[in-house]
Amino acid sequence: MTQTTLRDAYQGRRVLFIGGTGFLGSVTLSLLLQNLPALDRVYLLLRRTPGSTAERRFYERIFPGVAFEPLRERFGGELDGLLEEKLRVLEGDLSHPMLGLNDAALEELEGSLHVILNCSGLVDFHAPLEQAYRVNVQGTRHLLEVAERTGAALVHTSTSFVAGSRCGRIPETVEPGDFPRRDESPFLRFDALREIEDIHTELEVLKTQAKTQQAHARFTEQAIARHLKVNGSYPSESQLANAVRRAERDHLRAEQVEAG
Repeated sequence: MTQTTLRDAYQGRRVLFIGGTGFLGSVTLSLLLQNLPALDRVYLLLRRTPGSTAERRFYERIFPGVAFEPLRERFGGELDGLLEEKLRVLEGDLSHPMLGLNDAALEELEGSLHVILNCSGLVDFHAPLEQAYRVNVQGTRHLLEVAERTGAALVHTSTSFVAGSRCGRIPETVEPGDFPRRDESPFLRFDALREIEDIHTELEVLKTQAKTQQAHARFTEQAIARHLKVNGSYPSESQLANAVRRAERDHLRAEQVEAG
């Protein structure tokens, strides 16, 4: 049997890369550009931020980084030409349907994209549940949407934490109902779709509880007490309203962090 090398496998291929601003993603992106010269093109998905375009974020955040140092050393003044030929930055967002890509970008990718390489994800252990769900669950669904539309293969990079507390080599087998604590609790059953429904339910419960009259009264009392302590006077109506909104937001975030 003839073995296919990585260079052969990616020859003439087009890759959509997600997660380039992260530590693992920036290194992987640099390695792709260094070691796969026959790669046709890398599309790099980046979010626009207030005051900065996606392309500008690449040149301000990724390009100057340590991960690109080997590229700068190897290609020197020719690096700009390499990036112009091999790399194209696309504006999008993992948390949006179809990755937030506009129609023109989707049409360009459709039928010509070969691989979607995902190195993105939220790995903050203290992230609010809604934020983690939006990025790690909905984001994966949006990747699958683009993969289905373009016909590209999806390579999803996960973290070591999907293996739970298991030791040694963990094979990447696809087993319906598998979950990290399966070995610890062999009699438990896990349904991913049910888990998603439960997350929706829990988020709605937390939001409803933060809006109750009892919660509003508690936030109001806290806001008045805080203002009296800091300023020695009662807050104005607008000051109180703003303080109550902040208290509600902070409370909901703390509850979602605990739930996550």
